[in-house]
Amino acid sequence: MLKAVVTAIWMGPILLGQTAKVTIDVDESFAKHNITVTPHTAPNFRSVVEGFAGTAGAETLARVHPLLMAIRNDSGLAITTVVFQYPRVNATGEAIHADRAFRTDGALPFPPGATLLFSPDNRLNYALNGRLANASPTPLSLQQTLASGRDELLATDFDPARFPRVTVSLDSVTLSDGSVIGPDRTDIVGRELRKGLVEKLLLEQVSDATLSDDDVAKWLEADRERWEKAPMLVPGTSLRDVVGIYRWALEGSVLKGMPQHGRASAIEFLNGVVSKRAAAPQLVHVKD
Repeated sequence: MLKAVVTAIWMGPILLGQTAKVTIDVDESFAKHNITVTPHTAPNFRSVVEGFAGTAGAETLARVHPLLMAIRNDSGLAITTVVFQYPRVNATGEAIHADRAFRTDGALPFPPGATLLFSPDNRLNYALNGRLANASPTPLSLQQTLASGRDELLATDFDPARFPRVTVSLDSVTLSDGSVIGPDRTDIVGRELRKGLVEKLLLEQVSDATLSDDDVAKWLEADRERWEKAPMLVPGTSLRDVVGIYRWALEGSVLKGMPQHGRASAIEFLNGVVSKRAAAPQLVHVKD
């Protein structure tokens, strides 16, 4: 395990002088698969950020450089998902867990030979990697987007007054052949399998000919309400389970579309979701 520890000064609007210790955690398995990581501790990091955001943009993001990480893909295959973990320790010593999975097989592709710059904020990721139009529903300049993303990080999940210790950990990358590289502590393999089971369950329920349209709608509404009242949590944490969130959102999409387009359209939509997953390569954790 390759790690570096630095101390960064994060100067949010009302947090001048607050200091956070940032640990960089990058497993050596990435290098074995020709995936090169450049954290903010690298001597050339500033020039890397300037290559994405320009000199002014790099300066705008200076306070959150410790949260940024550049990744170069020389694996020979496209990267479809990048997962980070951001464990933090608050001022009272309590450990707070978080992970972020970023899809890189759609609006933000990650082909072989490319380098992308990642932050904990997906809006920043779009803006930094040439997809500014995807960063916000309202048109903003690059500088406005960078400043907004920076301020939100400092004011919420990475407020140095609340979280004096932070780890930025690259947990896994998924290649287009289904290979999952890295520690995969978040269990992206198991997570995606569970999502597939959710999709099949919903398709079976919506397709059940013994149920009326009203019965299906009531079942979906009741299932969403049950989850909202008592959401499944990640074991050992207060975090809502990602697959539960996915199920709630997918049920919401079906409920929203059925009154307008009919139940047959909902079945077609879910069939498409299930078929897309079936056609994708099976995920396999490559353990070095």
